[in-house]
Amino acid sequence: MNYKVVPGHIFDSSNPKIFGSLSDAIKGAEPLSVIEISPGVYPVQIDIKKSITLRPSEPNSIVRLTSQKTVVIRVSGSCKVTIEGISFEQQGYPAIPDETKEDEKVEEQITEQQIMEKDPVCIRVIEGAELILNKCELRSTVHCIMGLSNSKIISTNTIFDHIKKSDIKVGSLIVGFGSSKWNIFSSTLSNSSSHSVLSEGTCIMDFKESNIKEIGRSAFKLSQKSQLTLTNCSIEKCLSAITAHGEAKITLKTVNIQDCKESAIF
Repeated sequence: MNYKVVPGHIFDSSNPKIFGSLSDAIKGAEPLSVIEISPGVYPVQIDIKKSITLRPSEPNSIVRLTSQKTVVIRVSGSCKVTIEGISFEQQGYPAIPDETKEDEKVEEQITEQQIMEKDPVCIRVIEGAELILNKCELRSTVHCIMGLSNSKIISTNTIFDHIKKSDIKVGSLIVGFGSSKWNIFSSTLSNSSSHSVLSEGTCIMDFKESNIKEIGRSAFKLSQKSQLTLTNCSIEKCLSAITAHGEAKITLKTVNIQDCKESAIF
């Protein structure tokens, strides 16, 4: 079933498939429905707990979901959410210490619970939910996307980018904790003053035909038993390509690494 979001629309019971806000549409939509969003900028903070698809109502139109609070969209529970052709912008301020400080005690303070509950992010996926992104753009002052617990994230042709602010110097674009699983295809990660990808626990991350560039620290930081596979990817202009600790496992299949200031992998 298809629903539509038209800003300013007053709900009419004779046409119950048109809503004036995205939050109302998500609440009113049946599972497995498609919600088409009219062009525009939407300040939101939304929880999604049902399987739905979000996409623009018009091809090649601009739909931007924004927030200056903790999260733009949170996906949770046993659901599968697909988002196509939508931009996200998060301009909140971090709730954790500055990751760029060269202080191991500071990094030890950054726990999964802190990041899950408090740190600003465009999309947070938790509690086993599955998220599919296609042709989206995620821009944030802190984090673009987080996957926790046993969540699953699939991204194709998507841009992850850092919004630079003079008083904010933190933000891994992608953050994976627990047993989350990631498949990132034909995507671009750029302009983070921290790591582009931070992976802990038993995360499994598979990147194919993606470009990581202009990263202030490591393109990938892995710890504990996380796993990373890179296939036909490029890493450019980063402090280092990959930093791995603990029992992290790395598999490289045709990876082009250029202009890294420190050792490419350590």
